[in-house]
Amino acid sequence: MTDATNSAAEVDAVRQLRGVVLDIEQRLNARIQTLEDENDRLRRRGTIMVVGVAVLLGLATALVVAGRSGFGGRAADVVAAQSFVLRDSLGATRGVWGLDKAGALRLTLQSDSGKGGISLMLLKDGASGLSLTDRNSRPRVVLGVLPDETTTLTLADGQGVTRTVLGLHPSGASTLVFADRGGTTRAGLGVDGRGVGTLTMDDRGAASAQAVQEQPSEAAPAQPEPSTPAKPAKPASAPAKHKP
Repeated sequence: MTDATNSAAEVDAVRQLRGVVLDIEQRLNARIQTLEDENDRLRRRGTIMVVGVAVLLGLATALVVAGRSGFGGRAADVVAAQSFVLRDSLGATRGVWGLDKAGALRLTLQSDSGKGGISLMLLKDGASGLSLTDRNSRPRVVLGVLPDETTTLTLADGQGVTRTVLGLHPSGASTLVFADRGGTTRAGLGVDGRGVGTLTMDDRGAASAQAVQEQPSEAAPAQPEPSTPAKPAKPASAPAKHKP
């Protein structure tokens, strides 16, 4: 009787143990499934985050490039630089716009050979000028305005020698000067601030100047000056007599 009772008790204990083990296995399986589900969700979230970061980086890059070059169909509001260089299809420099080391603003346009062209400049002190050069890179025409408002127009020959200068001073005086092939001034025409005209000519090194005063439109006839009576001539002395 005692053995049967013990056997029944052992069977019940084994069944209870199996139930506990099954319960633990079910809980472990449920926990593992929950962890796998959470892992899948984290993996999907990570993928979405990576894609989102890539999209944001691409959008930021596109915005930076568009800000520098402008969106299609519209120009950028501001483009900042110290110089711009214009090149042709062969890579030759045809134009330069920018600031030099002295702080002067220059715009230069030249031919494909790099010789001859136009140069527009604005110096740091406010003086401005326009220069035209020939195919030998010699300035032929120079137009300038100085800080004191003096305006000059200079013409040079093919050797680069200044031949003609037209100037206008702030005081109102204007001059026109001509030089020979050696650059020596030979003739000049001008009007000073008072309205007095001057003409200067230099022929073979002999210089002469003549001032021309402004005359009224109707000049009064010149009055004859009273003549001074001539003094009588002294009588001629008699010839000296020679003694024999």
